[in-house]
Amino acid sequence: MKKSLYHMTLFILLTTAAGVSVHEVFAKTLSGTIEHKKVLPPVPPELQAGATFDEQNIPVATASKWFKIPSWFAGSWMRTRVKKKVLGMVAASVADKRVRHFGHQIDRDGQIWHWVQIPGRLMSERFDTVSYFLSRDEDSELFEDEEAIKIRTIWTAWTVSKRSRRIVKVEQGDQIDIFKRKGENKLRADSYVQYYNQDGKRVASQKAYWDENRVEVFHPINYAEGIDVRSLFLDYLVANGMQEKIKKR
Repeated sequence: MKKSLYHMTLFILLTTAAGVSVHEVFAKTLSGTIEHKKVLPPVPPELQAGATFDEQNIPVATASKWFKIPSWFAGSWMRTRVKKKVLGMVAASVADKRVRHFGHQIDRDGQIWHWVQIPGRLMSERFDTVSYFLSRDEDSELFEDEEAIKIRTIWTAWTVSKRSRRIVKVEQGDQIDIFKRKGENKLRADSYVQYYNQDGKRVASQKAYWDENRVEVFHPINYAEGIDVRSLFLDYLVANGMQEKIKKR
């Protein structure tokens, strides 16, 4: 269940809620980029609140997605605190330590590529509940000045009672995280989340922001949790007519 845990950029909402106001200098760059979906598809009846939970009803990974990222964004990053606010309230700073990795392979031109599995699943436990998180899609966009990158994730999360095995809560989200380069080994993250209910209707918005420090430089990852990532990358390049970008070992 925890397969591909460290390389997914996805489990953000279960610990952060999202985004904040953006500095004026960055406002022009962000113009038109924070546009959440008006609706999301409804959750299937067998996965709605009140139903008896069956893990087999949650889709498993069926595809790999690759997208390019700038070299300044590649590597492992750590944050220690998050500032978040809800419904216009004053932002509160909370301890929230996490390390994430971006970048898996590099092509012959020196371009770094990040890999995710779609859909991707994660699980976490509390005393009386189990939470399941499904990232249904993820993509990225590099801004024109190449000093910021946007990561967008569409996700669904379920909270399940350990005692009854019934689904007690269902949330969906459209999350947009914008990472801006602050220095050689520093990032500023602005996160914007639109929440939806199990019927796909908007219910709330949240914002958060935090700083991240690079704790490990980029190095190619050929195997992750038993998966041959390099072979998947080579297959991707060939399938998309980019054989000339294959880097010789």
